[in-house]
Amino acid sequence: MHKLGPKGPFFMSLEEKIKQSKPLKPELKFVLQIWYLQSRFQHIQQKHFDKFGLTPQQYNALRIINGQKKPCTLKTVKERLLDLNSDASRLIDRLVKAGLVVRLNSTKDRRTCQLLITDKGKKILSELSGVDQLFKNYFHNSDMKKLQDTIEFLDDLIGKMEV
Repeated sequence: MHKLGPKGPFFMSLEEKIKQSKPLKPELKFVLQIWYLQSRFQHIQQKHFDKFGLTPQQYNALRIINGQKKPCTLKTVKERLLDLNSDASRLIDRLVKAGLVVRLNSTKDRRTCQLLITDKGKKILSELSGVDQLFKNYFHNSDMKKLQDTIEFLDDLIGKMEV
């Protein structure tokens, strides 16, 4: 049954979405909600990234490299990527092949190279800047205290998982 009220006439509980007749235990429901949100966020992003042939991981790497304001190493990108399963070397290879990043070989150590975003990469990031605003809009009328409490809770949970 659809609920009416502040969440809107078309709001469907998670239990309804997954056709679960019994209420879920809070811990499981929380994990499933995070999973669902991650999927929804990625779907929204992907619609915009597809225009440029990017994946969310490539977009993240471009932002990392661009944010350095100077050449950075692959190690820096690996440390800052949000996706733990990402193969940073191949990801960078694809960005180089697309002309969005260049590798600058080190004159001091041939085993290392520096990464620098190209003008083409900067242009794409500029054109995708509206994606961040899309997500900000979801929080437009949010209770900021609840949002801050949720952020702190998630920070604690992340800390427990990074043992």
